[in-house]
Amino acid sequence: MNILICGFGSIGKQYYEALSNYQDYKVSVLTNQKLELERVFNYSDSIDKNFFDLIIISNETINHLETFKYLKNNSELFLIEKPLSMSVNSTEKYLSELKSKKVYVSAPLRYKNGYEFLLNFVKSEGNKISKVEVKCLSWLPNWRPERDFQKGYWAQKNQGGVLRDLVHEFDYILSVFGFPLRIYGSTESNSLIGNLDVETRANAVLTYANFDVNVELDYFSHLNERSATIYLEDKSYFVWDLIKDDVVWHINEKEVRKELYSPFNKQSLLLRQVTSIVEKNRFPTDLIESINNLSIVDSVRECNEEIHYTFDEMDQFGIWRYKKNV
Repeated sequence: MNILICGFGSIGKQYYEALSNYQDYKVSVLTNQKLELERVFNYSDSIDKNFFDLIIISNETINHLETFKYLKNNSELFLIEKPLSMSVNSTEKYLSELKSKKVYVSAPLRYKNGYEFLLNFVKSEGNKISKVEVKCLSWLPNWRPERDFQKGYWAQKNQGGVLRDLVHEFDYILSVFGFPLRIYGSTESNSLIGNLDVETRANAVLTYANFDVNVELDYFSHLNERSATIYLEDKSYFVWDLIKDDVVWHINEKEVRKELYSPFNKQSLLLRQVTSIVEKNRFPTDLIESINNLSIVDSVRECNEEIHYTFDEMDQFGIWRYKKNV
């Protein structure tokens, strides 16, 4: 099976390392870097006659859709790194082309065992939920120690910031709970990023019919936490620790029950994701879901004490539309 990876930054390298050791995959790379690899294409090369079973687009967000357009005749199946694009508006002019192919957006958190537990619980017992708290706290300089954390796509408002970098949190929330009726939020910028136009911390409240989902994102936190806490009406609750990938039930003050899993590292999750797409037995975020994720983060970024958003409609394609309330 022929796979092409576009872009060879941090995530592109992880895809390559995860897939190149898998004997069923013949992996090529498209980049302007000079690499000592067996199969490398340069953007100046003509690859029109090369067809790939899967193309993975893992370059910078600002280039995702133009890269897709450039390569759309080279495959029927695409996996694009998160987020799909810079915003919902930037996606509109490519929508018909995107819909003509099988397009998925990376969602490795959906391949953790705790995600399956959460999804199945909500399907069967969702009416018992009273509140949800989601956190993702980390220290950005540790993400890519070989790079200047003040320089990169994450420090650019149009394609970075904590809301786009951590869109995975919204992806699993929305895939489990569906569209929120109202969206509230606030953002802050830390001078450490070197660009005060870029949010480094965000708080959001997604309001559903019977409960709220509170989301806290911060990538200049000295705490390292990634979790979802589900509170139930009977006062019990459980915590999914996304780092350990385990679920701990708190039945009452004395009774605790654990659901222990074997955690996967990042490359293993990427391999599971690609293999599931190829084998068609499970899929990450689809095209419309990825646009809806952007719709939510776009709205949160615009929220403040005076502005929130309410659900307006679901259009003919299934895209959620929200209207601003002042």
